[in-house]
Amino acid sequence: MFKNKKFLGTAFIIVILFLLAVSLLGLIFVIFIFTACSSNKEISELFKKSKKVNNIQSYVLVNEIDYENKGNVKNQMMKAKLINDKDTKKIIKGRVSVRYSGTANYEKNNYDVIFVGDENKSLVMTKKVDGKESKTQKNNADYNINPDYFKLLDNIYSFDKEDLTFEETDSEYYLKLKNGNKNSKVFDLLKSEYRFSLNNVTEEEVDIIFETIFDKKTFYLKSIVWTVEYSGNKGAFKLKNTTTYSEWNNVNLD
Repeated sequence: MFKNKKFLGTAFIIVILFLLAVSLLGLIFVIFIFTACSSNKEISELFKKSKKVNNIQSYVLVNEIDYENKGNVKNQMMKAKLINDKDTKKIIKGRVSVRYSGTANYEKNNYDVIFVGDENKSLVMTKKVDGKESKTQKNNADYNINPDYFKLLDNIYSFDKEDLTFEETDSEYYLKLKNGNKNSKVFDLLKSEYRFSLNNVTEEEVDIIFETIFDKKTFYLKSIVWTVEYSGNKGAFKLKNTTTYSEWNNVNLD
């Protein structure tokens, strides 16, 4: 009945292979959708648990900035021990040190600050330049630090989950901005909490990497690392910032 059984056999194999390929593509698509939905669910769950414990009363902050531009390198290291009001989240007492280093003479900007925490809201600033120390005191001072722990969290909670990837280790949760994504909410966070601004280039022209880490045991914000970089006909620069938090609820300044 069939004159060319070899041809039919070959055609049958081709059809089977085609169906297998279609099935495989469908499986890959399903896995991709499942992974995306799973990541969104895990991020939502992480945010939910983090919000529940977002009432800490003290912490240690270390913020390091490295800036490279036209061969010049500038480093700023800020260390702070801070105590805040549990309800208002505002700083009520603390000690801060800021140190500069690099290829230029930035050391003259080094200073230490004490948020006294008395009824006068006193602030004492000490600067030391060329071995000479100068001290100034101010009352009714604003006890503010950038970045602000609680405002950082509020910004992160507002991110679109579809723009983030979710990873975890034995001790940490990682949220990363997807490659090539230039989410405006991330730039809003940089502008509000890091006083970030761009000159001569736009947000669309720079490359950005953003990663935040939560402690897996406590769900506290542990660190934020971000880099903004540009290289093109307008020049080149690289700005990297690392923010770390520790000693939650364990700071004693007495």
